[in-house]
Amino acid sequence: MSKLVRMVSNKVPKAKDLTVPNYFYYDQRYLMLSRYPKSHKGLGIPVTFLHDLDASFCRVVALVPFQHNTELKAVLRGRSPRTQDILRRGNKSMRDLRKSQGDPDSSRRAPLVVEDTVNQTRKVNRLKRP
Repeated sequence: MSKLVRMVSNKVPKAKDLTVPNYFYYDQRYLMLSRYPKSHKGLGIPVTFLHDLDASFCRVVALVPFQHNTELKAVLRGRSPRTQDILRRGNKSMRDLRKSQGDPDSSRRAPLVVEDTVNQTRKVNRLKRP
């Protein structure tokens, strides 16, 4: 992972400040333990792992200048609602991801209030379908 970050930082003009959390590749621990498990050597996964992974993915995707007709763009537009729900669940980087994919109203989405079966209200992001 560190080689990948270094390579992207060297080759991509906008990626000079690309950072990935150190624990993703520290001591090649994930790579080594997933292939060759050993006793007395564990893999610590912090609480912020998924958030850090989503943020890193969003930063790398934003570096790709050509995002036309990709599966990610289709999912963000709502073509596959189930996949979109999976991507959206707990993802704090969705607004940045939409913005990087050219969604003009990524910052102005108004919440839609939906009635639950027990007459409680909850907020759901309103999706603009093309």
